[in-house]
Amino acid sequence: MGIEEAIECCQRYLESPQPSDFLTLMIKSCLADLLIKAFQCTDDMADLNRSITLLCDLIRSPITSAQFPIIQRLILALSSQFLRLHRTIDSEEIFQLLSIAAANTHAKIPNRFHISCQWAKLARLYKHPSTSTAYESAISLIGSFKHAINHIIICLINLIIKSFFT
Repeated sequence: MGIEEAIECCQRYLESPQPSDFLTLMIKSCLADLLIKAFQCTDDMADLNRSITLLCDLIRSPITSAQFPIIQRLILALSSQFLRLHRTIDSEEIFQLLSIAAANTHAKIPNRFHISCQWAKLARLYKHPSTSTAYESAISLIGSFKHAINHIIICLINLIIKSFFT
């Protein structure tokens, strides 16, 4: 099955009565990825735009743990669009999404730190007003790393102490 057939299959499912909200979210996610692949193969902006629309819909889903990876994919899709069309609205949306991803407490700290560093790098490169906020976010997340490491060390010390007394 090729990309076009897979896209048609997903679209047929989404047009039918959906028995499961979770399955619908998974199909939309899969379709968004397929549309990005189709865009990469054909350079057809319509595929990219449809993917961006689906990803925007998915961000509003009630499954908060899935938001971070969806935001990451949306940032990549909007970046592709920005590189082709050079629209300011795309760059502003990218910076807004970077900010949201960096603050997403459902995501792991290393992932948030990585996105904060990307945000700081891009903000500095484009002289965006969020540059200092992006750096503050990255520095704050370094502090969270240190706190997490200290907690792990304390737990390990407690385990070692308990092993001596049992």
